[in-house]
Amino acid sequence: MKAAARQEVTETFAHILGSNAPLSDLLRADYALVNGLLARYYGIEGVSGDHFRKIALPPDSPRGGLLGMAAIMAMGSNGERTNPVERGAWVLRKLLTEPPPPAPENVPEIARLAGKPLTTRERLQSHQENPQCASCHRKIDPIGFGLENFDATGIWRTTDSYQPVSEGGETDPKLKIVDPE
Repeated sequence: MKAAARQEVTETFAHILGSNAPLSDLLRADYALVNGLLARYYGIEGVSGDHFRKIALPPDSPRGGLLGMAAIMAMGSNGERTNPVERGAWVLRKLLTEPPPPAPENVPEIARLAGKPLTTRERLQSHQENPQCASCHRKIDPIGFGLENFDATGIWRTTDSYQPVSEGGETDPKLKIVDPE
């Protein structure tokens, strides 16, 4: 699956260059280049075989373009949880060429949240309560949160999970509570 996801990026660039497609297709396209394995992973029916091909996407599809690709979404995660800050910073650095400044060396911990089950959004929004963090997070977080419907491996999701926060302000990977909505 990893290899197919990586190859989707390469195939898309090759298609855009080879067919003289508009560069805007890198950001939003009404098609994807997938093989059978990747199509099944994305929940797209009617594609089989190992070779990559261009398929039309329905108008409401979250796929199409770099930000709909599993390989790109996986870069902004640890394989288990998404990281909206990393995803947002990647978009700023690579797509918008407006890199955020580096994080300060002594980022304050969020100890007051210890033991509370929080969604990723709730946990990261607490950074914006601190002026030292807010200036960067106001720019990074909305972009990263805009990609939160993709899970850590690039699958589209409609539910969020709650992670209890440890004493150090990080999520506790031992416990995950899924919101049934």
